Amino acid sequence: MATQRDIKRRIDSVRNTRKITRAMELVASAKLRRAQEKIESLRPYATAMRRLMAQAVTAAARMIEAAIADEAPAPTLDALAARAGYAPHHFHRMFKRATGVTPRAYASALRARRADAGLAAGDSVTEAIHAAGYGSAS
Repeated sequence: MATQRDIKRRIDSVRNTRKITRAMELVASAKLRRAQEKIESLRPYATAMRRLMAQAVTAAARMIEAAIADEAPAPTLDALAARAGYAPHHFHRMFKRATGVTPRAYASALRARRADAGLAAGDSVTEAIHAAGYGSAS
């Protein structure tokens, strides 16, 4: 059976544990608040970065559209990335995240749309595919 002294020690121990826990909660709360403030201070930077990345993707899409319209080959990923100022692998991910398709798939879809438009206008299949930029049949 526990003596009165043992019970008093146990009560003191529980009180001390409560004090330590409370102090730890305060420290954690302060750290969380500081981290939130740092994140909040970076929000304008993140917004500007998103805007710049969207502009780079838009410019690349316009380059692809211009090439397809001129019946030229679509620009390579390396050329698009260099123009935008990003590494090719990073630009590829960025383009796909923004548009839902890769730059190559985007160019293919534009060509297919041009071929469909040519066929709908009454062009022969050969004329439509050549006008879309697919090249010769041989």
